[in-house]
Amino acid sequence: MDVQAEKLKLEAWKVYTGLGLGADKEGWWLDDEKVSYPALETARRLKIKNICTHKGLALGLFNEAHCHPKDLVKVSKDFSDMNFLVYHSGFKALEAALPAAEDGFKKNPYVPWVSDPCEMRKKSAHMTNVYMELGSTFGLMAVTQPMLCCHVLGMILDAFGPDHVLWGTDSVWWGSPQWQIEALRRLEMPAPLTKQFGYKPLTHEVKAQIFGLNAARIYHVDPKARRNGVPADYIDRLKQLYKQAGGPMPSNIIRNMDGWRDKRWGLIGRATLYRTGVFRPSEWRCAELRGVPKRLATGQNLFTGMMSSLGSSGATFQRWVGAPHSRCSSREERVAVRCVWAAKEY
Repeated sequence: MDVQAEKLKLEAWKVYTGLGLGADKEGWWLDDEKVSYPALETARRLKIKNICTHKGLALGLFNEAHCHPKDLVKVSKDFSDMNFLVYHSGFKALEAALPAAEDGFKKNPYVPWVSDPCEMRKKSAHMTNVYMELGSTFGLMAVTQPMLCCHVLGMILDAFGPDHVLWGTDSVWWGSPQWQIEALRRLEMPAPLTKQFGYKPLTHEVKAQIFGLNAARIYHVDPKARRNGVPADYIDRLKQLYKQAGGPMPSNIIRNMDGWRDKRWGLIGRATLYRTGVFRPSEWRCAELRGVPKRLATGQNLFTGMMSSLGSSGATFQRWVGAPHSRCSSREERVAVRCVWAAKEY
């Protein structure tokens, strides 16, 4: 810990109580005075006071029982000068949470294990150093279970306050977080939940706190500070540069570009299409300009109609692909056609 603190200039530690290490193979607890407290005391000595703890979502190697947030009450009191950021808000799993929404939350509104720390907070006035983070928890419910999502969010805000809720997207697993950002921007607290539980409206001010002001306070970031001013037309200029570089091509289709080999076609030399799941890394060579499948000429395959619908772009592509190529698979053909569609407006 000393080495990491010195070299990395840390602002927080991340811990996984559900991940066993050494003799504690089944997991450990934050309030274990023999296992956890020595590390917390070291963090205190190093003046790194933010402890981010994975709670809920017992995936893969984690021991489910030790992912429960029941250890927060004691540790938050014993280390009152430190902050405990509860990742995923202790949300156990979507499947486990679904029963709460039955019969309009009238039968049993309990949500494993989000309801637990919320009850702890209401009973323990000292837990002002505990924060609830929304990574994956919000994303799992925002689209598929919006009422449940509002119930969970309302419950957290009611117990911890809008100044103790942190935004999270887990975008390293989910991909671009923009859809989650837009979802929270548009989310409103439903009237039935307000009437039944007394949840307050999700105002612009509350959302601003969740989106970043709370985290900025914890990590000592001045939200009003300006490193470099951004010109008013900056976004428009970026769009223009993007088009001049060969766009429009969706970034989730063509990534890791080595450069444009032929501006006329608007196709890049190498396209890493692995993220789309269209073909494997060993097949990346098929996206090279000289190696794109050649079997897509008129009359050679099922994509003739699609290419003809492209008009002049389709005709250009047909001239380019040339004669049939026997080694190309249908998967490769789909890649090529997607490239054509991407180049249509070039």
